[in-house]
Amino acid sequence: MKWKKNLALLLCALMALGLLTSCTGHALENREQEQAIAILNGESARSYSLSTGTTLEGQTLYNADDIVVQLAGITGDPEDFTLELAVRNGSRRDISISLDRIRVDGWERTGWSDLYQVDSHSVALGGIRCEANIPEWYTPEDVGEIELKLSIFDADDYSSYADSLTYTLVTSAGPQANTSPEGELLLEEAGLSVSLLDLYCSDYDAELYFYIRNESGHDVYCEAEDAALNGQRCDLWFYERIGADGYDIFEATLYPSFDEDEGYDSHDDYVFYDENIDYAEEPLWDSGWTFSPQPGDEIAFTLTFYDNGSDQVLLSQPITITVPADGAAE
Repeated sequence: MKWKKNLALLLCALMALGLLTSCTGHALENREQEQAIAILNGESARSYSLSTGTTLEGQTLYNADDIVVQLAGITGDPEDFTLELAVRNGSRRDISISLDRIRVDGWERTGWSDLYQVDSHSVALGGIRCEANIPEWYTPEDVGEIELKLSIFDADDYSSYADSLTYTLVTSAGPQANTSPEGELLLEEAGLSVSLLDLYCSDYDAELYFYIRNESGHDVYCEAEDAALNGQRCDLWFYERIGADGYDIFEATLYPSFDEDEGYDSHDDYVFYDENIDYAEEPLWDSGWTFSPQPGDEIAFTLTFYDNGSDQVLLSQPITITVPADGAAE
């Protein structure tokens, strides 16, 4: 009988823990709702600022269709910050708020919205997160001017309430000056410039870091084609979108490319493929070619820039990069 008593005590303890967890979750949710309501009513007692002390004035970003999106301020640090938002959804549909683009003092940045679902007839507290793309070469001292593009749409059928809402937000620090990183200039034409900042090679790929500046007057995207290492065909994963008067640092990866029709699978860690057996252990390049860039080897590709709206080719130019001694595979 003792084991039954112990079991009963254990079940009681688990039930108590479940109730405590549920109560804690509800309390947190209630506090967030209260904070969101206070922000929407202009009554929030909380002050928002970056680690540098920089602030961003609260403002209404959207007020239509029974939906209100209120910016409360900015938190975090210059490399990784959050735009704090409160949302009131008075409509009959659940909504989502997506980040289409964010640029900080001219730099294209990576970001996302955590307000992917706001229930109908509810309030929610959330934000827009923003990170620096390659902090090794771009470490901002502060945040000055933020260019933001948002969309609001139905969370169920994805119909749009408001598409590509565009804002320019200026913090108390004011616009920050841009300092271009040093690198090897590869291309400078038609208002577009590309520099190679660094190159790291291994026995299975090569990582290239580029700095691109766009003064063409167009929103552009760029792609690489016809990549090769010493004339041997390769794949270069290279795609970037940059707004007019913007700049960015990003990574591209070069790796061996083989035709799947000839019995190779280039999408499975570069291993030899045989339709009659499972994947073999030997590296793909052992089947006829060694991918191991050495000093003096040449990486070649054609870099093409397109207008982001019309897909018109603005510039297409062949690029050749010589592998330096400190970038070769060991």
